[in-house]
Amino acid sequence: MSNTRICTTNRAIGATILNGTGGSAPPLDEVSPYTMAQALTADRYTPWMATNPFGSGSPFSFDLDLGANRTIDAAAFLGYRPATTAGNSVLTVTVYSATSAVGYPPVSGGSWTSRGTISVSGAAWRDIGSAITSSNSRYFRFEMLNGGVGWSLGKLFLGQLTDLGAIHSPGGLFSPFRNRLETPQPGGAIVLQDLGDPSADFTLPFRTIQTSLRDTLANLQGQASTFLLVDAEDRFFEVFIVNGRVAVTRQYTSIFDVDMQLKAMP
Repeated sequence: MSNTRICTTNRAIGATILNGTGGSAPPLDEVSPYTMAQALTADRYTPWMATNPFGSGSPFSFDLDLGANRTIDAAAFLGYRPATTAGNSVLTVTVYSATSAVGYPPVSGGSWTSRGTISVSGAAWRDIGSAITSSNSRYFRFEMLNGGVGWSLGKLFLGQLTDLGAIHSPGGLFSPFRNRLETPQPGGAIVLQDLGDPSADFTLPFRTIQTSLRDTLANLQGQASTFLLVDAEDRFFEVFIVNGRVAVTRQYTSIFDVDMQLKAMP
């Protein structure tokens, strides 16, 4: 079982798409107006939609340029949605990288280096990711094996995880729930109406911690938007701090308790 990990910077946001730039770059694959560029924005609810099957065949590669070498040790699909619930649209994703020195396409004495895979088959949540082999690279490729079902994606994620050094203290809560209306009727019946995708609440207590971890947790309050949470079971969630509040209690001179409540984006 792993420690809880977080990442507040998604390096894929604002990256440059290399598909469709000519040479040996892969082609664009998109259903207008749901373009590939939308997978590189902070908005998970304006997705990229791929053709079904990929126009250039499967596997399909999504290539991007981070602008400079960046240390990356995690990759994810955030806001992934198959077009139907009958099957998985993408079965596996292999993540590759290349450095600035190797260039794009990789030619200068090197090639794409495989960094790890993301298994999408049977995914229970809309956020799916994996810790990958750490690299300091500029160019990244998501190579997707299509399972033959249409799909869409809110955004790609590439980042460096911060290990919090523990799962959490006793009393942590993971509470998945359905987004729905539960409306009582005059005769006593209750009408249930699903409003959207499921979500989850998290309560993460950290007891008797020192200043460095206190600062890491307290600084999350300054996040204007969402960040990535990877739990002890290696599940990836795009989350935000409920009410923008992190509670810090000083127990001794430099010993603290911290409590925070998180909610997963549906």
